[in-house]
Amino acid sequence: MAIVNNKLYIANSGGYSPPNYESTVSVIDLDSFKEIKRIEVAINLHRLKADRYGDLYITSRGDYYTIPSKLLVLDTQTDQVKKVFNIAASNLTIDDDLAYVYSTEWNYIEGKNKISYNMIDTKNEILLDRKFITDGTEKNIKILMALQ
Repeated sequence: MAIVNNKLYIANSGGYSPPNYESTVSVIDLDSFKEIKRIEVAINLHRLKADRYGDLYITSRGDYYTIPSKLLVLDTQTDQVKKVFNIAASNLTIDDDLAYVYSTEWNYIEGKNKISYNMIDTKNEILLDRKFITDGTEKNIKILMALQ
């Protein structure tokens, strides 16, 4: 969730109801606490962060098969998706004009995770070719999964 201009934006996922994933962002007016619209974005949304320009960075987890994860930028003035980054994105944080994005993207067809770390210049909305982990220590990061 994120607040921009007295509106609360909520990423709806439906992540536990495949293949009928939800694909919208709900917009709540904070004066009335009523949903004023739903914006079609992408399937299986997850995280949502606002930058200082009023744009929202929204992660889509895809369907874990043929529709990959991606990161979308929503313009809150027009409530339209204005940019799509075709990178996996599990979560992100934004500091000043940099978004730090990491991903553990599961694919059932391949039966494995793909891990990535990226940076985005939020002022110019461009994917940077540098990483935020530069010393090789990303190889030491372990992913723990609970088996049932």
